[in-house]
Amino acid sequence: VTEVRSRRKRTADGGGNEYLVYVSGRHVGTYDAVVVACPLEQSAMRITLDGKDVGKGLPKRRYNEVHTTFLRGKIRPSFFSWEGPDAKFPESVLMTEDAPGRTALSSLTRYWSSSEAPTPISGVYKTFTSKPQAAEVLDALFDGDYEVLHAQPWGAYPILTPGQAQPAFEVQAGHHVYLVNALEGYVSAIEVSCMAGRNVAMLCAEDLGAAAGKPAEVAQ
Repeated sequence: VTEVRSRRKRTADGGGNEYLVYVSGRHVGTYDAVVVACPLEQSAMRITLDGKDVGKGLPKRRYNEVHTTFLRGKIRPSFFSWEGPDAKFPESVLMTEDAPGRTALSSLTRYWSSSEAPTPISGVYKTFTSKPQAAEVLDALFDGDYEVLHAQPWGAYPILTPGQAQPAFEVQAGHHVYLVNALEGYVSAIEVSCMAGRNVAMLCAEDLGAAAGKPAEVAQ
């Protein structure tokens, strides 16, 4: 979908709005309500309600970049000042901002291990870092040879700026156009998106029921 456009319904009483949906300039359908499921401020979709492009002016969402790296090897516990037995080394280690000897590494998790591994601290590990893993850090983190299996940078979570405008579930008051992704500017997680989708479904059902003169309770 590349465009959603509102118009008054062509009825004797002009009963409310309907929404024309276009794909690459081609009209593909007219609906009583439209649910948008994409980050509106980052898409090329145009939503025109009452002759106004409501997507204009929304701030572009910025994300904190996190680098996820999967590695195979034997961890060097002394990197974390660990003095206990190897068999008791934690499955996950989280680093605070003020940790002694802090590097770009923010977390280490044992992703996979086996009873046939040569040592209890040998296996596949997943790390999160704020920038690509530096060879000197990996050399210090692993004892002996290690293998980088996969590395992937991604926008992990939004950068929050006080006072920054965020879109609402109801794109514009009085219209049945809804945005599932309204909460992603605050928290980007699949669980949040599931709750947001449910909220939009309930809101849409209530609004359409009221518009038809049949307000009804929506099953929770």
